[in-house]
Order: sequence, then structure tokens, then C-alpha cells
Amino acid sequence: MPTEAQLIAEFGASKMTVHRALQELSSSGLITRVERVGTFVAKLEAPTPERGKIGLFLPTNEGFLEIKLLAGIREAAGDDRQLVLYATDNDPVLEAEMLTKAVGEVDGILILPTGHPRVSRRLEEINESVCPVVCLDREPTSAKLPSVATGNYEAAKAGMEYLTGAGHRRIAYFGLFAMEMSSLSDRYRAYHDVMTGIGVEDPTSLSRFIEARDSADFFVELRLFEDALFRLTSGPEPITAAFCVNEHYLGVLLEVCHLLPPDVRERFEIVSFCDWPSLSFPSVRTHLIRQDARAVGRLAAAKLCRAMAGEKLPLTRDEIPASFEPVPFDPNPFEPSRRAFLFDPGAGGVEL
Repeated sequence: MPTEAQLIAEFGASKMTVHRALQELSSSGLITRVERVGTFVAKLEAPTPERGKIGLFLPTNEGFLEIKLLAGIREAAGDDRQLVLYATDNDPVLEAEMLTKAVGEVDGILILPTGHPRVSRRLEEINESVCPVVCLDREPTSAKLPSVATGNYEAAKAGMEYLTGAGHRRIAYFGLFAMEMSSLSDRYRAYHDVMTGIGVEDPTSLSRFIEARDSADFFVELRLFEDALFRLTSGPEPITAAFCVNEHYLGVLLEVCHLLPPDVRERFEIVSFCDWPSLSFPSVRTHLIRQDARAVGRLAAAKLCRAMAGEKLPLTRDEIPASFEPVPFDPNPFEPSRRAFLFDPGAGGVEL
């Protein structure tokens, strides 16, 4: 580094200011001062896969998806690496606050992002200049970051093609309008592509974007689904099948399927992404798309550990295939032994 005299001349600062600045840099371990030799920039060791803190940003640590992700992350990170959990509740404001808090506290970040554009840009800045970031399960559509996710488009396309192959042409879509997240945008894109491929000119007319609500507002959400289902099954061309973006929408839809006209209900089918464990379904044939969230978490954590050890990760997405589980036709779908309720409004949960 330049000498104190050279720094004073270059920046026009006083001797005391330059001396104090160099002392602070030395105390912070950023430079090394050797008497009668000179001042040198300290060599900083990058974190290795065996040490360093990982900041884990999840909406909650209690959902089925999050539990599976966490299991895979722990497998790849090992017991020696500390995980610091930041629960964002899918709130971009809270997410931004926690990112600010995490900078300086952790050596790498794994995040299930909200996808908000402003927070996404902040994630890009952190990944470029502060510490490595890897996105879990989804990536913001407005940012370029290393990520590991389910192969949502291919899985959704397989489910939709199963329905069209079974003869369905009027297929409704139930989901959340949050196209800033790749997981949801990929699923809707697959729905839209398959529907236009069979000649449906305007798939949006069969799409219902309903905001997910917590258990306290369950009956409000139930009324919204009842109204949507009534409108979609009224008229000369009722829907005969539905695609649900996740298990939440599947659960509410199944609760209102008793509103289907008997002739429609007999042949009605649903395809849905679902992270819940094995369930039995009431009255309607339901085919599930299962994500391997554990594998997603494992691969994402392995990538982050490599980045924390100094590897430069490409700004690309790795995908883990999902499995599609069609069920065979049941000639007696309404037998009492097959009935099970996914939602218990009183408890606000699911019966497993």
C-alpha cells in the first residue's frame, strides 16, 4: 500500500486523519502494518464448506414444503454449519428488513423469495458484493440469481396433458396471481400452453385467481370458491376438470365440489401440486403432482457451500423433476369409506 505521506498527498487529508484511518483498518484485520517494512492488504480467507453461517429465509418453518426443504439443507450443510432462520411470512417488507439484518451476520443465504422486484434487486446486490445467495423452490422473475427449483413447467404440462388426453376441454385454473415468482408463472404458463394447444382461444376466461387466506378467513375463501365454481359450471359449457396450483387451493376446491351438478361431478377430475402427505379424497378423482423438496434443499445447500468456499456460481436455475401420480378410475367414488375432509374449519387445519 502507499505510505502515509503518499496518502496525505493524494487525498489532501491531514496526517492525523490518515493515521487514524489506517489504525482502524488494522484493528479490523483488513490491513497488516509491519514496522520499517510497510503496510499490506490482509489476506482474507474465504469460508470453507466446514464453517460459516447460512441465513435461511423461509415463510415459516412449519409447512410441509419448508420441513422437507430444511431436511435436505441439513443433509448437505452438515451438523458443523450453523443455520440461522429468518421467518419472512411471505411479506416483502419483512423480508427486506431481515436481509438488512442478515448482512454481516451470515456468510451465505438460502432464500424462498417473495419475488418482490425491489427485494429481488437487493438480493442481486448482496450476491454480487456481500455474500453468495441461492434461491430455493423458485426464483424472482425480475432478477438473475443462482437457484434450485422443481421442474414446474414440465410437471404441470404433464398433468394438463393427462386431463386433455382423458377428453377434458373445459378445464379451470385455480391459483394465486403472483407471476413475479417462477414457480407460479411456470405452472400457469403450462396450463395456458396446453389449453391454447387444444384450441381454447382465451384460457384466462376459465382461470380464477383467488388470494389465499389464513384459517381465520376460511369461510370467506370458501364463499369465493363456491361463487367461482357456480359460475364455471353454469351455462351450456360447464367445466369438467380443474388444475390447482397447490394443496391449499386443492383443499378449498374439494370442500365445495358438492355444488357440482351430479352429471358433472361423476366425471370431474382435478390435477394439483401437493406437498401434503398421502390423503384420501372425497367424491372427486384427484391426481397429484409431487415435488421432491428434500432434493431441492439438498442441492441448493450444496451449491451455496461451494460458493462460500470461493466458487463462482452461474446465474442459472437447476431443476429437480416432480412426479405426477394419476389415480385409476374408481366406479364407486362415493362410498363412505373413501370420504375424508381435507379442511376442518373449526380447527383451521387438515385431517391427515
